[in-house]
Amino acid sequence: MEAIRLVNLESLTELERLTNNRNRAETLPLWEHIKESYAIKEFLQLDLPLERMKRKLYVFSTDNAIREYIALEHKCYLNG
Repeated sequence: MEAIRLVNLESLTELERLTNNRNRAETLPLWEHIKESYAIKEFLQLDLPLERMKRKLYVFSTDNAIREYIALEHKCYLNG
């Protein structure tokens, strides 16, 4: 919640707007409420532990190579 914030651009001076210096703008009260009321843990769904998936073994045959080449040739034809 600290990485981003919603700001009130009306709180900037004209010079700060012209120089794109928006980090001095006041944070909107709505964003302060959201930041205080919620934690990022509530949005992450970490009920299950992460597991590493094994890579699918893939056998590349001559027929597969020909099909891929035809598909590539078709894409080249369609895109000029």
